[in-house]
Amino acid sequence: MEEDFQNAKVVYVTTYGEHGKKYSRPMTNYNKDPYSTIWFATFRATKKVEHLMKNPKIKITFPGSKEGDLYEISGTADFATEEEVRQKWKWWMLFWHPEFKGYSWFQQGGYLNERVIINVCPVEARIIKGKDFDFKTTY
Repeated sequence: MEEDFQNAKVVYVTTYGEHGKKYSRPMTNYNKDPYSTIWFATFRATKKVEHLMKNPKIKITFPGSKEGDLYEISGTADFATEEEVRQKWKWWMLFWHPEFKGYSWFQQGGYLNERVIINVCPVEARIIKGKDFDFKTTY
């Protein structure tokens, strides 16, 4: 699992909205170790942050090396301190997002209070064979 996790440059992160409805979205994977704290950079004004503030349950899904196999890591999420955000955040993170067309691609300062790092504490991991994957998740 560790090698597959390291090779997964994009993973799917699932959060839970009202009534347990699943919401998944692709996230850039900056992590190497699926067994310790896993972190993701994002902005504060997002649905995933809103969901996690109400329900810290989270899943991370990524492909296995065998076609059709997926790994799923279940855990709980919390948010990094401002100091941790300052230390981990790189100036180029998230500038590709279409909502931020008006921002300078090289803007390095400012809007620190808009930045958030989601820390995931993994609790359980399992492999899902392609035929058993729940494709009813909302993307």
